[in-house]
Amino acid sequence: MLPSHLLAPLDLTEHAGTRIVGRGEHKSSADMESPLERARISTEGSHGARRIALVRDAAFDLFNLEADLDGAPAEQVHADIRVARTPLVSVVDVTTSWSVVRRTPARASASPTDHLLFYRIAQGGSWFRNERGEQFLTQAGSVVVGSQASAYTAAAAAGRDWNFQTVRVGAGSLPVSVDRIRRGGFRLLNEAAPIAGLAKQYLASLSNALPRLCPTELDTALGALDLLLAASLGDLPALRQDDGRALQAGRVVAARSFIERCVDNPHLTPELVAGHLGVSVRQLHRIFASEGTTVSMEIRRLRVARAQGMLARDLAQPVTDVALSCGFDSLATFYRCFRMETGMTATEWRSQCVT
Repeated sequence: MLPSHLLAPLDLTEHAGTRIVGRGEHKSSADMESPLERARISTEGSHGARRIALVRDAAFDLFNLEADLDGAPAEQVHADIRVARTPLVSVVDVTTSWSVVRRTPARASASPTDHLLFYRIAQGGSWFRNERGEQFLTQAGSVVVGSQASAYTAAAAAGRDWNFQTVRVGAGSLPVSVDRIRRGGFRLLNEAAPIAGLAKQYLASLSNALPRLCPTELDTALGALDLLLAASLGDLPALRQDDGRALQAGRVVAARSFIERCVDNPHLTPELVAGHLGVSVRQLHRIFASEGTTVSMEIRRLRVARAQGMLARDLAQPVTDVALSCGFDSLATFYRCFRMETGMTATEWRSQCVT
C-alpha cells in the first residue's frame, strides 16, 4: 500500500475552461462546490527498490492492477500521479514509465468497488486486450471505457511512458449506461460516431470543471454524461429520456470547445461553429438561447478570457499583440469587448494582476 507521506496535497488552481452547465446560477451556502480531496503520488526523492514499489503500489491502490516493469532498472522507473476526488467522481492524471498492466479475472472479481472507468489517452499507441480477447490500439484523444470489475491487459506504446487521465465514476451515478459498459468489457468509444464525439468532449469538460461544481451541478452533469454514453454505446433512444437536454448539453460543450480552439481566428462565425457541429445556424442559436446567451456573446467571452490569461502571464507583451492573438480584428473592438466582459480596461486588469 502507498505510505501516507507520499500523498502530498496539491494547490487548487482556477482556470478558464469549457463550462458544462448553465451560467449565472445562484448557489446557496448548502450548494457550493463538492468536497474535493487532492493528492500527488510521485517517485521524486525516492530511490532504488522504493521507486519500483511505489509504481506497483499506485497501480494496485488506484486501479486494482498488477504492474509489470519488465525488469527496468530503478533509475528508469518514474511516476507522477495527481488525484482529485469527490464523493461521486475521481479524476486521476497519470504519467508513469513504460509497463504492462493486468487485472486478472480473479483480481477483478475481488474488486472492493464497482466504479466505471474512462481512460482519456493523451499519448496514443497503447495496446489493450479485454476479457473477451478483443484487442485494440489507442490514439491520442481516444477514450477507453470499462468497469473496475472487468479484467484486461494493457501495455504502453513501445519505448514510451504512460500518459493518460482516468475519470472514475460510481456505477450508481450512471444508471442508464452502466449495463452496456459492464457487458462490453474494456473498449474504445467509437471514434467515428458523432454522439461518441459529444460524449468524449463532455467527459473532458466534466473532468476539467470538477473542482468548481457544486453537488447539484455535478449530479446534473453526470445525468447528461450517462445518456450521452448510453447513446454512444448503441442505445440511441436514451437521448429521448430527458427531452433532448443531454444532447443539447453535449452540443453546447462541443461548440464551446470548438470556439476555444479557434478563438484566434478573426473570421470565426456562428456559421463555422454550426458547420462543425453538423447543425443549422438556426439550431445553434436556439441551443445558446436556452443557455441565456448567444453564439456571438460566447465567442466574445472566450476571446476575452484568453486575453485575460495572456495579459496576466506576460506583463511585457503589448496589448495590441494580445488583441490580435485572441481573434479581435482591431484594437478598438478589443477594448470595447474587454470592458463589456470585465468592467475595466485591459491596462486596469493587468495592473490588478500585478498587485
